[in-house]
Amino acid sequence: MLKDADFEQGSAYWKVEKGAGCQVNLDDGVLHIASSESNRNILVWQPVKGLEQVFAVRVKALIRCKDVVPGNKVWNKARMIMTQHDGTTTQWKRPHTVALFSGTSNWERYNSSFVIAPDTRELRVAAQLAHCTGAIEIKDLSLTPVRQTPWYGWAQKMILSAWGIYLVHIFGSCIGSGKKNFPRILFVLSFALILFGTSMPGRIKKQISQDFKEQVYAYSSESIDTVQNIEQIFHNLIPWDISKIAHLVLFIGFGLILSSIMPSGSGAYVMLNLMFFAGATEFIQFYIDGRTPLPGDFVIDSTGGLVGLFLAKSIQVFSDRKR
Repeated sequence: MLKDADFEQGSAYWKVEKGAGCQVNLDDGVLHIASSESNRNILVWQPVKGLEQVFAVRVKALIRCKDVVPGNKVWNKARMIMTQHDGTTTQWKRPHTVALFSGTSNWERYNSSFVIAPDTRELRVAAQLAHCTGAIEIKDLSLTPVRQTPWYGWAQKMILSAWGIYLVHIFGSCIGSGKKNFPRILFVLSFALILFGTSMPGRIKKQISQDFKEQVYAYSSESIDTVQNIEQIFHNLIPWDISKIAHLVLFIGFGLILSSIMPSGSGAYVMLNLMFFAGATEFIQFYIDGRTPLPGDFVIDSTGGLVGLFLAKSIQVFSDRKR
């Protein structure tokens, strides 16, 4: 859908809007934009039309940034966006962020999907330094149309319905298990947290992750005058992927609670439900904007659930021996 997506023809298809102190280079397959003026806005964009019968689009790109110092607003950072236009105005309230940056980061692939509204007449794919300083580079850019076929809609309804029935089953059987209120409250909380994390759109997940890293950065001993690499600072403080840690911790807690509250005391039965629940939470992300099911996350979730089950059984054995 994009023309000159490999940035080989300069500004023939890409529109450039920049002020003093801003630089733009489109060559050798890489778009490079930089700004030394925090009060300037620099934008490189391309309009995309011909959206008839397009249900959604998927944006993919390799992106890195360097020494980006954000401005006063939340969006005053280096970013890649895809906006929708109804022929009159830009619909900013619709999802539009592919990636948002501050500090320094190495090359990483970004992949986001956007549902196209019926009144959209034009898309605009853009790279921007929005009233901030630093540089951003983009390569291997693609915009792929997604057309919804009838079987996709039927499959989506069937899978979502089956998912809903299973959630009602596991939730209802555990809440009505006759256990004391405190374990049931813990079960509800862990259940709600997992569902929240599973159903969160990709753009919100990325923003929460970035905000968390910036908060850790703000409370660290590093100086912004000497270090701009937020990603590296965060890695020095916490050398693990925070989302993977969240997966593991949540499912350890869920496995521990589920094994103590589930009506059937069979470890195999609890383990089967844990693995099915972990698999279902990943598979359902096929239908969530900007999310992709990952086999690695299924392994982490299942491992966390089994660790929780083992802890619960160990506690039970220890309690029985004391009696």
